[in-house]
Amino acid sequence: MNVQLAKPFAAYVATPAGKDLSNAVARHCGWDPREIHPGGLAAAARLVDSSPLAGVVVVEVGKMPLDMACESVAELAKFGSDVLVVAQSATPDTYREFRRAGAEDFFTFPVKLADVLQVVQRRGKHDIQPSPPTAQIVGVISTRGGVGGSLLAGNLAATAATDRSRSVALVDLDFRFGTLATDLNQDVTSGLFEALSAPERIDRTFLDASMAAVTPNLMMYSGQAGLEQDLASYEGALSDLVNRMSPMFDTIVLDIPRETAARHPQVLAALGHIVLTFPPGFAGLNTFSRIAAQCVQHAPQARIVPVLSEVRQDAKISRKDLAKALQTKLTHILPRSEAQITKAQVKGKPLVTMLPRARYSKAVRSLWQDLQSDNPASLAARR
Repeated sequence: MNVQLAKPFAAYVATPAGKDLSNAVARHCGWDPREIHPGGLAAAARLVDSSPLAGVVVVEVGKMPLDMACESVAELAKFGSDVLVVAQSATPDTYREFRRAGAEDFFTFPVKLADVLQVVQRRGKHDIQPSPPTAQIVGVISTRGGVGGSLLAGNLAATAATDRSRSVALVDLDFRFGTLATDLNQDVTSGLFEALSAPERIDRTFLDASMAAVTPNLMMYSGQAGLEQDLASYEGALSDLVNRMSPMFDTIVLDIPRETAARHPQVLAALGHIVLTFPPGFAGLNTFSRIAAQCVQHAPQARIVPVLSEVRQDAKISRKDLAKALQTKLTHILPRSEAQITKAQVKGKPLVTMLPRARYSKAVRSLWQDLQSDNPASLAARR
């Protein structure tokens, strides 16, 4: 049997952590996230017959005894699949036993996405063709409160949507205190939590019915959960939400609270660009370095774009010293614009469309143009 005829990818997972990892791998490689299934290694072993399940198969061991798990891995591997085994824990002999059974590699949680991708890329023997290009996904993360991260996310999405041929989604991931709906004069969208509760329901019809239409081509999710509501299940579905929305938009802008990025770094793996906004102060610099290190670890494919926000003054470290501390040129700077920002928020409109000649609006447009400069879809269109 020629493995090239098989599906490029399949995953059989047993825990939310396994599902998040598989979603991240699928997103990075351009594989179909619908090939991620429950049931773990046991389910995969029941399905294999006389041909490979897929070129690359990610399986989570679950509670299977080691001897049975190794037999199942051997059955999957003998038809030519590259089997990547993940488990919650392992004994010193576990790795050796799975490799002897035919596993391409073995990982225990917490698993680094970069390690899995290294194995996949090293083994690229299946001539896997990536799926058609999906959305350009931009995450905006503030290193400190009050620097205007949500304001930037909303205006960045509005800037993208000035191209009427581009479909844009703006998603507020601050589930407790998100303000984007209020800032843009929209009702909060309860559909966001419905989507996170059952991501498999997401299709074009569901999104059209559950998202707020800021403009004809700018759709938004921004909801607010109860103050005592447990958000763990919703946050655990973030990767699935983004993956399922991706084929339906040209651009997705995510407003990501830094606490969410810290608790669920797997959502970073879906991003093509990570915009880190920070104030000119010592605390902001410290948090910038910590978040940037996490992004490098969990989203090696993403480009990190630092944005200095002068909306909050802090210690007023000079731009020269800030650039020296970050070892990078500060290309993007958001100027103080209290009067213009206030006017836009009173009207409930994005500043970039209400006052397009304002210094702040020009800075956002410059940032958007920079993000487009290495966006694969834009480069392809230019060719």
